Amino acid sequence: MIELLWPGADPSTARARLRNTLNRLKERSGAVVTRTGDLLRLADGVRVDLAAFEQAAAAALAAPPVERVGRARHALALYAGDLLPADLYQDWLGADRDRLRRQRLALADLVIADCVARGDRDEAVSLLEQAVRDEPTDEVRTVLLCRQLVEQGRPSAAAEVARRSAEHADELGLEPDPEVAAFLRPE
Repeated sequence: MIELLWPGADPSTARARLRNTLNRLKERSGAVVTRTGDLLRLADGVRVDLAAFEQAAAAALAAPPVERVGRARHALALYAGDLLPADLYQDWLGADRDRLRRQRLALADLVIADCVARGDRDEAVSLLEQAVRDEPTDEVRTVLLCRQLVEQGRPSAAAEVARRSAEHADELGLEPDPEVAAFLRPE
């Protein structure tokens, strides 16, 4: 744990830091971590939101088709946000953040498809807006969001989404997707 948190630190200093960190954690959150000698583990009964989300996501994606959407909604409700948001630029978190984002998007896609099929544009728009924020280069979701907004009677909002997408494409030196560009001018 010491090497993970303070790589290359003097062992004596690192042990003192770990003791301080564990004491602060105990003061703020109770006895969530137990220590036996050099072994650290989560206390019995401690629930980790990340583990709960990943278990629910795996169950949703592996469920029979009739259960998938309900399980996907449950898993999405367990998603507590980006992994360690205060440490956005920690390289060691990048792969885990990407994996979690892909899982969340896969779950959202299941629910979005159900919403579109049932005509629930409000929920579809809400989920699509988050998905487009997470994946601004995903033109398929962007076009679907624009269509849903137009069907809600909000062509100006669709044009704004298309404008942001076109700006993002321009920043990458790309032409905007023709389907996205079609929404740039509200009718």
